[in-house]
Amino acid sequence: MARQLLRSSLTTQLFLQDESRSFLSASDVESIVLSLRSADATNSYSDYHAAQLIRLLLCDEIDLQLYSVMVKKCLCSSSVVCKLFVGTFECSEGELSFLGDLSNAYVKLLHLYLLKLLNTDLRFEESCVSIVGSLVSLEFHSEYSQLCVSLFSQFFKSGCLWCVSLEDFADLRAKYESLFVFDESYICWARESRVDCSQNDTLSKLRDEITISHFYSHNPYPLWKQVDALMLKDPHFRDRFLPSLPNAFDSASVESILVAGCGAGQEAVFYSLLFPGSTVVAIDLSAASLLHAKRLADKYNASNLSFRQVDLLELTSEQSSFDLVVSSGVLHHLEIPLQGLKALSDLRSSGGFLKIGLYSAAARSVVEQARSILPRSFRRNPWLSSAELVQARRFLVESFSSAPGLSNLLLFEDFFEINAFRDLLFNPCEHTYDPCSIAAMLKECGLEFDGFQFQNIAVLNTYWKLFPHDVTGKDLVNWQAFEQLFPRAFIGMYNFWCH
Repeated sequence: MARQLLRSSLTTQLFLQDESRSFLSASDVESIVLSLRSADATNSYSDYHAAQLIRLLLCDEIDLQLYSVMVKKCLCSSSVVCKLFVGTFECSEGELSFLGDLSNAYVKLLHLYLLKLLNTDLRFEESCVSIVGSLVSLEFHSEYSQLCVSLFSQFFKSGCLWCVSLEDFADLRAKYESLFVFDESYICWARESRVDCSQNDTLSKLRDEITISHFYSHNPYPLWKQVDALMLKDPHFRDRFLPSLPNAFDSASVESILVAGCGAGQEAVFYSLLFPGSTVVAIDLSAASLLHAKRLADKYNASNLSFRQVDLLELTSEQSSFDLVVSSGVLHHLEIPLQGLKALSDLRSSGGFLKIGLYSAAARSVVEQARSILPRSFRRNPWLSSAELVQARRFLVESFSSAPGLSNLLLFEDFFEINAFRDLLFNPCEHTYDPCSIAAMLKECGLEFDGFQFQNIAVLNTYWKLFPHDVTGKDLVNWQAFEQLFPRAFIGMYNFWCH
């Protein structure tokens, strides 16, 4: 109990005293984001913007990772903190003491970055590893307490993927032991989320799906923590998400939605909040992933959302049909993706739409390059231990200088979290596509392409500059030519609508 109180008083001193976290509204978020975009456009971040970002990161009902780039740019406005991102931090006692000065807005923002976000910057990660080594060698000092807690939190967020001696972290934990109560809940949750689902694999009929089921049962991914619930729950702002839907799609008539292969639940929760009057059914083969998804749904009170552990190929239109069927990052892991797409198409109600996500061959060419240079014992082995995953990742990092283009792996957020890293490079079944192969796939299923959906509208604007006559953006032959010019345009995956 004493340890818990000490930990609580520490976090309260730093964060919970900020009363504004209780009153942040959707309008507040929009105002803050507009201010930050203005600063970003002119590269003129200040203490004021750091304070605004702190307000954002204290809000539990927005997808904080969306603002990680802004946070990093703002942090780099501080000459000392910037050294962490450019690899020049010297770990002197003066610099370490600066990182313990919680009265400084940039330092407070730095700690929130470590505690709330997943770092996706390799130089920053390497700076953190150096700081851990320095703190181990230094005597206990109370001003380093929050820094130790924040570093430990980020280390666990990565799944202990950093190339750092676990003995160093054990020594650091022993030195500041009273502060490290918080990580026990993470460890317990991690154990729960990797429950043995072997008894449930009879749900699968195809050999590849048994393999995929085992893979995701032991490797739940992606482990989402936040959804833009604050914006989605506000009717005024919720409507702003709707223009990304196809013109022919009548959002007002959506009564039923299927999220096929929901994983850890972010997309299922997103659609349940985007269409609060609809019934959303989310299915997945992995009990571990569904466990996390249900917790996420409970967190956001997604009462119109239900979950089922079932194979998407086992659902039939006689059992149910849906106005909207969503399946992102699923079909390309089936042995026969076309079979999966046909099954999903059959589940649509009359006039229903599909939203599909598939891997881009061009964007993931660096993933194939990485697989090809890994030591033979590591290649496409989905059951590598955590220690072996750390070794494989370090091998790739050390190969950046000798393998041209390999450093493009750093464009993938998955490179920075252990479950995601395993999924990125060691998934047992994976297919990739290009726009023309998507066109052929849709034609075989009798489906019509309704356009890509982008988080970054700059991609679409660039496309229109090259192909101004394709005002709808639906010409997949043009998109094939576009991707040859910009092979990383679909670095996440192709997300597209069809009917």
